[in-house]
Amino acid sequence: MISLGSNLVFSDANPRKIVKRGCTTLIAFLLLNIVRDGIPDVVVALTGHPSTLDTFGYDIFASDILGFAGFVFLFFSHLSNIFTLLHWLRR
Repeated sequence: MISLGSNLVFSDANPRKIVKRGCTTLIAFLLLNIVRDGIPDVVVALTGHPSTLDTFGYDIFASDILGFAGFVFLFFSHLSNIFTLLHWLRR
C-alpha cells in the first residue's frame, strides 16, 4: 500500500496513464484469480466433484489486494480530474 501511495503521489503521470494502470491492474487481478482459483475448480469438477463449481464465480471475483489497487488507481484518476475541473472553474 505504501508503494501504491508513493506511485500516485510522486508519479508525473497524467490521469489517462493512471486509468491505464488501473485497468491493467484489474486485468491482472482477474487473470490471477482465474489461474489461482478458477482452473483448479474446473479440474476438480472434471474429476468427479461437480459441487466445486458452486462457488466458481465467487472464486474468480473474490476480494484481493490487487483488485483493490486497480480500483484505487481508477478512483484517484477521476478524483484528479474533478479537482482539475474545480480549479479551472475558480479562475
